[in-house]
Amino acid sequence: MIIFLQCAGIVNILVILISFFVQKKVYLRGSKIFITFALETLICLILDAFSLVAIAYYEIWGETLVKIFCRIYLVSVIFSPACALVYISVDVFKRMRNYVLIGVLALVFGVIGAVLVSLLPIDIVRMTDSDVTALNRYLSDYSEGPAVLTTYMFAVGFVLAIVAVLIIKRRHINSKKFASISVWISAWVLAALTQFINNQIIVVGFGLSIGITMIYMNIENPALSIDKITGAFNQGALTDYLRYLYQKEVKFDCFMMSFSDQQKELLTDRDNYLLIKLHSYLKRNTSGRVFITDDRNFCVVNNVLDYSSSANISKIKIDFYGSKNPLDEKLLLNPKFVLLKDPYIVDNSKDILGLIDFVMDKNDTYVDGIIVVDKSHCEKYKQNDDVVKLIYDAIEEDLFKIFLQPIYSVKKGKFTSMEALVRIVNKEGKVVSPGVFIPVAETTGSIIRIGEIVFEKVCQFIKSNNMEELGIDYIEVNLSVIQCCQPTLADRLITIMKVYNINPKYINFEITESASDRSKEVMHKNIEELLKFGVSFSLDDFGTGNSNLNYIIDMPVKIVKFDKMMVDSYFDSEKAKYIMESSIHMLKDLKYEIVLEGVESDEQVLVCSHLNIDYIQGFYYSKPLPVNDCLTFLKEYNK
Repeated sequence: MIIFLQCAGIVNILVILISFFVQKKVYLRGSKIFITFALETLICLILDAFSLVAIAYYEIWGETLVKIFCRIYLVSVIFSPACALVYISVDVFKRMRNYVLIGVLALVFGVIGAVLVSLLPIDIVRMTDSDVTALNRYLSDYSEGPAVLTTYMFAVGFVLAIVAVLIIKRRHINSKKFASISVWISAWVLAALTQFINNQIIVVGFGLSIGITMIYMNIENPALSIDKITGAFNQGALTDYLRYLYQKEVKFDCFMMSFSDQQKELLTDRDNYLLIKLHSYLKRNTSGRVFITDDRNFCVVNNVLDYSSSANISKIKIDFYGSKNPLDEKLLLNPKFVLLKDPYIVDNSKDILGLIDFVMDKNDTYVDGIIVVDKSHCEKYKQNDDVVKLIYDAIEEDLFKIFLQPIYSVKKGKFTSMEALVRIVNKEGKVVSPGVFIPVAETTGSIIRIGEIVFEKVCQFIKSNNMEELGIDYIEVNLSVIQCCQPTLADRLITIMKVYNINPKYINFEITESASDRSKEVMHKNIEELLKFGVSFSLDDFGTGNSNLNYIIDMPVKIVKFDKMMVDSYFDSEKAKYIMESSIHMLKDLKYEIVLEGVESDEQVLVCSHLNIDYIQGFYYSKPLPVNDCLTFLKEYNK
């Protein structure tokens, strides 16, 4: 009788259970099922050990009692994979009734297996002293017969069901859970095959304990849900908890408490002392669970029927907006709140945090420091989400197209440059303007990829056409603020130009003043590298930023562009007229070339032509055109 593997498995499961129960945790449905799963595995190991002891003392305990122990152990082997099937179903099915059905079916088939194991014959095989050798001294007595074979059949059936769920519902399953369950299956199958081939090697229970350990370490360990700095529940726990409440369809509300970036710096000073203190304050003064997000905002989720998040916010505002700050009397902290009273206005739990973040980013509808999220916010969020999907589909399916707007040279009397503008053209040929998707792309960061796509298409155009025959000196390409903040920007753009083997003199990058404000050091480095390679730069939207003169002094731009708003103001206001004429005079003295954008009428063209400017761009001459239409336009007007 060798039961050291069973004892090791029992100790292992007990350590896991004790560790789980002594730690701070958010009780979720998956966690509760895991505990049931772990307890069932513990029972299986204990019964495994008892059955081996019973067989060893066969003469003392008697045949009937020994077989009863063995049958009970076999039943526990059937229910272990049944518990695993229910456990993984929590992630797969959104609604409670669906995985309850899985649980009921698992119970029914488990009971059927248990009945069959109880009724079918079972034999006990014991090793005699003469059977024991140096090679097999670690082998055990064992049971065999129809009852054992039935146990394997039902257990394998449940394992196959788990594998089917893993394959069919892969995208619905948490990646860590998928990996951990896969390890559990592998350990169980390896142990079962070993024991099936040689019934004297009793390792199924130990294999189950290894799988349970992997699941605990990667998924169910409560420490994984705790923010290491503050001790609050982290964003992963928040996401899981919201999904749990949403699936249960219980009433709850929540609010997000945020601070400005400057105030967050104060909270994280001195080894995050104030951030830790803020968590303790929220635990004492709110009725819900306190979570901290990855960007260091606090979210309080309240499902206590006698309290509401509105009451929590009122209490916090009194404390923070009063004369004495509860964290530090010397600090002036003004938190803002986004309150979601009805989380069920969104379609699923994943959208709850997305909606709150979306409302927070807008930052323009706070009333007395609070935004109460309603259906109008939800509709805007869904529209935003639709645009996000549109962008990613356009990237995936190559739906981004460049439109080219010719720019008229006053001196040469023809079109000598163009600006590349991006559009989405869907499969039905409908054109989506950049005003719809560019702001969203800047928020999501996909603007970086879009910028590269546009630049590649411009390089393709230059490579495919003779620029000198077209009369075009260069094409202007916009660089977004986010692109300008990328340290690798210059390297990536130079690589693209090298791939298409184009002359860099045909490229002029448009940058805005706000780009410089975001990251001057990175911007300067990128510009220096690109200038060395041979491209030129323009300052776009001159006059709409905060540091025009400083920008021109600092940045080696060749061309300055006045946007449509400035041009329109010139004709509407004497003051604007004086400012613009003075700016043009100053810029010309500094040897800059000037472009006026948004010119649309005969009057504007006539006046602008006498302002000592170099180029005119606008609908008066041409709107942005598809590539082929632009080529036709240039061949006709640049004869």
